[in-house]
Amino acid sequence: MRGKLVKQDPNDEPASVLLEKIKAEKEQLIKEKKIKKSKALPKITDEEKPFEIPDSWEWVRLGYVTNFVGTGMVIPANKQFDTFTSQMLPYFKMNNIGNWDGELGVNNWTYVLKTQNSDNYLLK
Repeated sequence: MRGKLVKQDPNDEPASVLLEKIKAEKEQLIKEKKIKKSKALPKITDEEKPFEIPDSWEWVRLGYVTNFVGTGMVIPANKQFDTFTSQMLPYFKMNNIGNWDGELGVNNWTYVLKTQNSDNYLLK
């Protein structure tokens, strides 16, 4: 998976509007006790920004726009697969996060079989 910048549609709402919607949804989920309140994340400094983005975009930390469900799980190596089928889910590991040319490292996915409790360990 790789994102490419495309010509911006002036009718698209700015990222700030989407980020406010995400914030409101997370606050509602916290109120409903569906997720726990997470620690406040620091703003991204100019020194951390690896490249310029369009004015309508914003730099945010991954934890600001996602919800890590569950405490994680460790899958034994013999239950991890390099190829994907419809019976599998991508297994997101900490080594998928890094500073590889400013991208989320998604080139080396590992896959695991879906289980009855897979929903307890989803990144939403």
